[in-house]
Amino acid sequence: MLGVGVDADGSPIAYLKVCSDHIDTLAIVEDDGGRVAEWAAPRRITDSASIHLLDGTPDWRVVTALPDLKPDTGYLLAGWSTGEYNSAATVSVHLTREELAELQIGQVRRMSGFDSKGEAQYLVETVDEFFANACDYEGGSLRS
Repeated sequence: MLGVGVDADGSPIAYLKVCSDHIDTLAIVEDDGGRVAEWAAPRRITDSASIHLLDGTPDWRVVTALPDLKPDTGYLLAGWSTGEYNSAATVSVHLTREELAELQIGQVRRMSGFDSKGEAQYLVETVDEFFANACDYEGGSLRS
């Protein structure tokens, strides 16, 4: 599961909770499909992580730097595993510059399921709630 939040400067932070397997690559793509930024972990991440998307972190290096997000443009933050056994992918999170600006420090936006029309639904929760609840997502909806 991936979520997105902001730090004190309003810079984006990715929150990753791995529920099974591993993740070692993150990317942001525009809704039209063009990849705009990428990060790589030097080791397989099998638990959880927080990644500052502008600077990276010791566990995540910036492969392609994140440019300024365009106004009124949709992006998708996604993660996956690479290598011989490319077997895992995250539940991604859709975001816009405007949605990031609405988040407060300590909040995480993530997918929560789909509505009856098949539209993705999102929720905002605390960082602690994200890490506690992220693995409750299964088959397109939250487990009860």
